[in-house]
Amino acid sequence: MTSLLPSTAPEPPAKQRFVSLDASIPIEEETMPYYNADDWYPVFIGEVFKSRYQVLRKLGYGQFSTVWFSRDLQSHVYVALKVYKVDNREASQLATQIVNGLHREIDAYQCMSAIKTSHRGQRFVRQMLDSFTVSSARNTHHCLVHPPLWDTIRGLQRINYGNRLPESPLRGTITYLLEALDYLHGECGLIHTDIKASNIMLDTPDKSILKSFGDGELDSPSSRKILDGRTIYRSRKFVFPKSTGFSVLCDFGEARRGIFNHNGLIQPEIYRAPEVILDMHWDYKVDIWMVGVMIWGLFENKHLFDASDLETGEYDPKHHLAEMVAYLGPPSQEFLGRSKSYGVCFDEHGNWTSEVPVPTHLGLESGEVNLEGENKEAFLRFLRSMLCWDPDERKTAKMLLEDPWLKGQGEFELDQDE
Repeated sequence: MTSLLPSTAPEPPAKQRFVSLDASIPIEEETMPYYNADDWYPVFIGEVFKSRYQVLRKLGYGQFSTVWFSRDLQSHVYVALKVYKVDNREASQLATQIVNGLHREIDAYQCMSAIKTSHRGQRFVRQMLDSFTVSSARNTHHCLVHPPLWDTIRGLQRINYGNRLPESPLRGTITYLLEALDYLHGECGLIHTDIKASNIMLDTPDKSILKSFGDGELDSPSSRKILDGRTIYRSRKFVFPKSTGFSVLCDFGEARRGIFNHNGLIQPEIYRAPEVILDMHWDYKVDIWMVGVMIWGLFENKHLFDASDLETGEYDPKHHLAEMVAYLGPPSQEFLGRSKSYGVCFDEHGNWTSEVPVPTHLGLESGEVNLEGENKEAFLRFLRSMLCWDPDERKTAKMLLEDPWLKGQGEFELDQDE
């Protein structure tokens, strides 16, 4: 296959015009906390990794990696190449996060690949196609290869629905997600622990956008900063496809093997389940809690929990628990008995004793859910079957797939062949 750009030169030919950005203004990964250029592999467009994956365009970046739209020169397909950073500070918290996250992600994918199953939910989990390392002048970097996906559910919500995901696409998104979780929990013995709209992406049957995106770098080169020994590119986005396909659960950097009896802090703070905040053992039902919290954000365009101290603006678990009491009522005495730290906010009977007041203006029924009558009641029952203090009372993914609201009439129907 003819290469898009020479793999031996770090920059495209001079005849190609691109916007040169001000080198003094941080962009993209340079804006990440504790940025150090030596920690990041200096990917350049046209580079070929492993004598196989040719970089075509930059798709994005995060705290731990950059992601590149690439062509597999052996299989003649497009892929997403994720290049991890390193952290050279000894014993730093960030370095530990990077190493642990990478190991968890690879371990989760290896666990999934070892499972031989025909479970439909397998299709709704992003797959790892390859993994390898690449060396820079100072470091060795891990790379993962995935099928390319169009955009996140959060991105779809922002650009196409005025920041609120309507009922029909919401049903579709949650159905695919629950199929994925039933596969992960029931077949693979994995807990995701990081379910949020930015970790759910969309496939599309409109594969023409992949070719046009890859070819587009020739006609419209990416804007960039040219520095000593490296180039920082602006990320590019796919055009809106003719149609979107199913949702795919991604990012297994916080996944855990074994669905029972874990402990310790997990989950983004405002998504944290009550058993995690109260330092109890937790299991796969933390994923179910997160689905319920996420649904509210997709439908309402605001987080269910604020969980911050009004004076400091910082996350505070007491405020978080107070909001849970406002939404769900007090927890049972039996549930609190599993925690050694419940006395910070509750007495032995489950009564609220903290100096932090329980908000009086919060309630699921008072939300701005754009539903009426029996349909609204059915939706709230669906939500409450996930948002329970006691994880034993939360429905499983398989049970939720049979919920009347999720199976209600609408434009979305799950294709039985998918």
